[in-house]
Amino acid sequence: NYTTLILDDHRFHKALLNTTLYVIGAVILGMMASLLLALSLQLDTKSNRILRVIFFLPSVTSGVAIVLVWGWVFRGDGIGLLNALFTKIGITNVEWLATPALAIPILIFMSVWGGAGFGMILFLAGLNSIPSMYYEAAVIDGAGPRERFRYITLPLLRPVMVYVVITGIIGAFQIFEGVYLLFPTSVGSIGGLKDMALMIVPYLYDSGFKHFRMGYASAIAWVLFFII
Repeated sequence: NYTTLILDDHRFHKALLNTTLYVIGAVILGMMASLLLALSLQLDTKSNRILRVIFFLPSVTSGVAIVLVWGWVFRGDGIGLLNALFTKIGITNVEWLATPALAIPILIFMSVWGGAGFGMILFLAGLNSIPSMYYEAAVIDGAGPRERFRYITLPLLRPVMVYVVITGIIGAFQIFEGVYLLFPTSVGSIGGLKDMALMIVPYLYDSGFKHFRMGYASAIAWVLFFII
């Protein structure tokens, strides 16, 4: 099983490549979005507290519900929200979920939208733990906002950034709901057209519970375990 998986299974190679691209994009963009939100909403005002709650809500919402809503947004016919808007302004409909080049970007976008609020809370905690005397001393020495961010904020946020990156990688490697619900195939498999959205965990599920190759699915699970 392991030899076939690593050397001969082109679907597994595709799933591993797709998952790697997804992890890189989701973790990097997710961390940048989380940090940007935290910096924008750092001041403890009433409006910022309301916005924090709004941005955090997707993190505690059911993942299946979120995927179903975005599936309606990205539907390829006129019922899809994006295509309905495109029709009103005279743009041709786009087959969002049937275009290989758009599959991974859509999954990355959904991950950033759903997870940026949780990362924002972590970064807010890190920002509020930085002593204000460092910034006061920097202002006295003539440091501008860019210098204060580069030489004070980023270095002191490093522990939070490491935590966000590690937990983000672990979570991203285990993506399942988005692929399972948005990218089924006509032959009853998972991954979409030409396996454009096939990831490791959906492939594990496909092998074990669709084709009943339990030993092969176990081999995939061990590979995923060692990667994480």
